[in-house]
Amino acid sequence: MNHLTDEELMTQFLDRNNTKAFEVLYHKYFVMLAKYLGWLSGNMELGKDIAQSTFLKVLHKSYVFNTKKSFKVWLYVIAKNNWLNEQRKLDRYTNEENTEPSIEEDVFDTNNEADQLQRMNVVLNTLSELHRETFVLKYLDNLSIQEIAETMDCSEGTVKSRLFYAMKNMRSKMKEFKTEYNGKF
Repeated sequence: MNHLTDEELMTQFLDRNNTKAFEVLYHKYFVMLAKYLGWLSGNMELGKDIAQSTFLKVLHKSYVFNTKKSFKVWLYVIAKNNWLNEQRKLDRYTNEENTEPSIEEDVFDTNNEADQLQRMNVVLNTLSELHRETFVLKYLDNLSIQEIAETMDCSEGTVKSRLFYAMKNMRSKMKEFKTEYNGKF
């Protein structure tokens, strides 16, 4: 069953109610989707929760999938919409303003992988939402420029521009943090 395309697996699930086909898709994309949502939200546990709800939505709304389109792009669009809905819910329940993450010198241990991920998250959170999402889709989820354009409903040129500015801003922030923390960052 692993030799079938994602779209063929969805067809098997839709036409034959083949739950194994859905399981293959779930196992193929869950971790990648959870990481994407974790990076977007800044909270890996929340990313896992949203990924789980995304797959539940895919399961219950599978009949709307167009098998002539990319399953991966469809999945990421649903995931992004779930994340946006979650953000709206959180915004309703909290009166706090969104603030830049604080950076404390003692948090950064350059030999610790978790700290390196934390530093990357701090830098990513300094980017605009569109630049951060584009960066995550490209460099963490390995989507193609075309897939990102379809997911974000924009042109490929816009994706390339966002990637350029995301990288430029990240380099600048990394230099800024290195200088501020005397090379510890």
